[in-house]
Amino acid sequence: MAITTSILVCAFFFVLFINYPKFIIRDKARSIERTLPFAGIYLSTIASSQLPPHKIFEIFSKFKEYGEVTKEARRIVADMKMFGLNIYDSLEKSVDRTPSKELRDLLWSTLSTLKTGGDLSVYLNEQSKSFLDEYKRKLTEFAHSLSIYLEIYLTALVLGTIFFIILTSVMSGFTGVVAENIIFIQFFLIFMFIPLISVAFIILVKAASPGGE
Repeated sequence: MAITTSILVCAFFFVLFINYPKFIIRDKARSIERTLPFAGIYLSTIASSQLPPHKIFEIFSKFKEYGEVTKEARRIVADMKMFGLNIYDSLEKSVDRTPSKELRDLLWSTLSTLKTGGDLSVYLNEQSKSFLDEYKRKLTEFAHSLSIYLEIYLTALVLGTIFFIILTSVMSGFTGVVAENIIFIQFFLIFMFIPLISVAFIILVKAASPGGE
């Protein structure tokens, strides 16, 4: 038993250690993609003033509202100011670094637009509209999924719990089950099981939400 337990514990922490960075990267990518539609709008607004590209990222990096996107902009600015890289090399480095596919595509297209002499403000404006359309689609899907989740929650948990309490109360009078046992089961169901399931439901809804809230 001791050997088996030791092997299982070691295997558990080994798998956790291997996969933990993946969880962090996945969470960071989701955080970026939640704020990217709004960050894109702000970037296009700054770019419409025809400022140099490095100034666009420098101004954007001062706003904390966009979370990981702002942090990535700060890294781009830091690469230029602290390590002497130009805007092209800084963007290439950011493309290799970011875990979000959408941000990677945005930065790579921004780099291509700058190299070819295109209008950066026009590209960012069109790209931000595309991000917003995708965000609206995700919100529509989430609203549909949320209605299904609520139906399951109300039917299976709330109504199911009420039905179980009534059933056990009625059956205890016919089967001769000790009342203390029935009370304990009902107590566990109401004060422990339902709160735990409710917390799990909130986590599930939050994870499925495009806004993460």
